[in-house]
Amino acid sequence: MLSTSCTKDDPSDNNHGFGFDVDAVDSTTGISVKYNEADTFQFPIELIVETYHITENCLGLYSDKGPPVIITNNSNNLIINGVQFSGYFYHSPPLVVVHDGLLSMNDTFRLEHEFIHYLLQANGQNPNHTEENQILFDRCSI
Repeated sequence: MLSTSCTKDDPSDNNHGFGFDVDAVDSTTGISVKYNEADTFQFPIELIVETYHITENCLGLYSDKGPPVIITNNSNNLIINGVQFSGYFYHSPPLVVVHDGLLSMNDTFRLEHEFIHYLLQANGQNPNHTEENQILFDRCSI
């Protein structure tokens, strides 16, 4: 059964409404981060990059370049088609958006979950929740 509850393939102008300015870029992965009304100290880029590497290793899937990431503190940024999300992956262009109130040093589940979508797509696989890849979501975003 196909579920697309936290992914979208509907690009809008201006990087899905978030603009193209970034606050930090990791030179080894290419991950760029923009803190949209969010506290940079709560979820620093080093923790985002570490979480990305953990997710890559768990999946056994890698990408030459990590995704752009938006960390937001505005819940309205994660209302898609009238539904409130805690994290979201836009297919095209790729963009990971996560609410910072749901992230902590001890719980990176939501970020891992969105990185799984990104890494599946970057490796030519269906990034949605399918029966085939649900085991990856279960195993690598705990």
